[in-house]
Amino acid sequence: MSDAFGRMVEDYYRGELQAQPVYRRSDGETSPAHCAWYFTGPEEWGEFDREGIGFARGAVLDIGSGVGRAVLWLRDRGQFAIGVDASPRAVAVSRERGAPAVVGEMTVLPVAEDTVDTALFVGTHVGAVGTIDGLRSLLDHLDRILCPGGRIVADIYDPTLIEQADLQSYLDGRFLAQGIATRQFRLEYNGDTGDWMTLLLCSPAGLDRIVEPTAWAVEQIHRSEGTRYYFILTRSTDDDSTQQRTG
Repeated sequence: MSDAFGRMVEDYYRGELQAQPVYRRSDGETSPAHCAWYFTGPEEWGEFDREGIGFARGAVLDIGSGVGRAVLWLRDRGQFAIGVDASPRAVAVSRERGAPAVVGEMTVLPVAEDTVDTALFVGTHVGAVGTIDGLRSLLDHLDRILCPGGRIVADIYDPTLIEQADLQSYLDGRFLAQGIATRQFRLEYNGDTGDWMTLLLCSPAGLDRIVEPTAWAVEQIHRSEGTRYYFILTRSTDDDSTQQRTG
């Protein structure tokens, strides 16, 4: 498995970036990878992301934690937080920065049951499962890991609100169901090519349909002015599941 992402963030962190990394979409379109973003602090995130990440409660597992930006902030706020990421190099950088993390896959998380209060996904990483069944399997996995009363906090793109003509055209034919689509891309950095990643996008209504057969229910939707929103899932059997929607 390629670790192009880990190599990129490690080189950037050490001031040794060799070339401009790019994300290549499956139709060939490219966009620059902004390495600095992975190292930003809360003062640079904007109110929307500070509020979204702030929904994490208790002991937090940041899944797809990268170089630890969310973990660092949560720990600075006095919360217990640890990251998990598939990239060994990114995990090494995270630890060096003071953000504890372990190497692991999001579908086979290396944590004991009933030790985590919040599963956090930032940067739309929850969509990296790539399919409807994949997201449902992830939710089943988290049901076994999270403590009673635990929650899932994640951000995701709403494909029904995308206005960019080229992205609209790309998504045509890539809808899995109403309000649920995918896009596929990979990272390319200095001759190193990452694995193709299929990212799931879904509207709040699509999210409801995905979540419905699982142990979880959508408690809250937190919208921005753009196409991305945060959602909070709590177990549908929990007494405090309110199905409240804000935005």
